Amino acid sequence: MQSQTRTDRFRHAQRRRALVAGLILMLVGIGFLLWPRLFPPAPALPREGNDEATLARYIALPAIPTSVHWRLSAGAPVDPANAPAGGTWSIEATLAFSAADAPKVTGIVDFYKPPLTAGKLVRIDDTHIQLTLHSR
Repeated sequence: MQSQTRTDRFRHAQRRRALVAGLILMLVGIGFLLWPRLFPPAPALPREGNDEATLARYIALPAIPTSVHWRLSAGAPVDPANAPAGGTWSIEATLAFSAADAPKVTGIVDFYKPPLTAGKLVRIDDTHIQLTLHSR
């Protein structure tokens, strides 16, 4: 008789383990299904645009432009502050400033923001500027 009780206990323990394992697998499956909804991926920053807020992440703006158009080269980092060393990339921007703000732009050094260290600035006219900056 005593062996039957052990067998019954063993069967009940197996059922409990199977039930717990099944519940865990079910919860893991539900987690996989809901993961994209609970934790959506971060949106990627655009590689080209007309907004000065995104442009200001990459370069220093000596004044608020009236219009901008910028484009990042291949290999440009999403976050320029944490850009890996050794990667060469560039940004090209066409900026228009108001007549009052245009004299604030004295040269290319006004636009440098690490890791950008070289480039060129071309004045198209009194208020429009073509800017190209490179890392390294």
